[in-house]
Amino acid sequence: MIEETNDSQNKGLSEKALENLRRNTEIRQSKTPKVKRYLYLDDGQEAIRRFDAEQIEPQEIDYGGNGEKTQRFDYTVTDPNTGEDEVFRASITASGDIDALLAEGYSLLKIRRKGLGFDTKYHITPVKET
Repeated sequence: MIEETNDSQNKGLSEKALENLRRNTEIRQSKTPKVKRYLYLDDGQEAIRRFDAEQIEPQEIDYGGNGEKTQRFDYTVTDPNTGEDEVFRASITASGDIDALLAEGYSLLKIRRKGLGFDTKYHITPVKET
């Protein structure tokens, strides 16, 4: 963070300029992602994660770089064994399945990947909490 300086130390910047720099620093720090990585599963692999309906971000992704955007949904999920947060990026179909389970009150969900590339499907099922 930028520290307060007197006029002889502020490199010629006005108070307004210094305030703008302080504000920008605060904004950047508040926007720093707390999630470290994406949850990636290989074909046939499964994972159990806790979903939080308050932590969902819609995304429009241009995968091909050609300006054609695809709708995706980023869910912040928590590994119940380690407490580590990850992002699970879901398609419209998988997102519908996840949202339906969240709406029913489930938050601990099993994600199972089937297929590769365009043939990938995610099967989402609730996990009974013990």
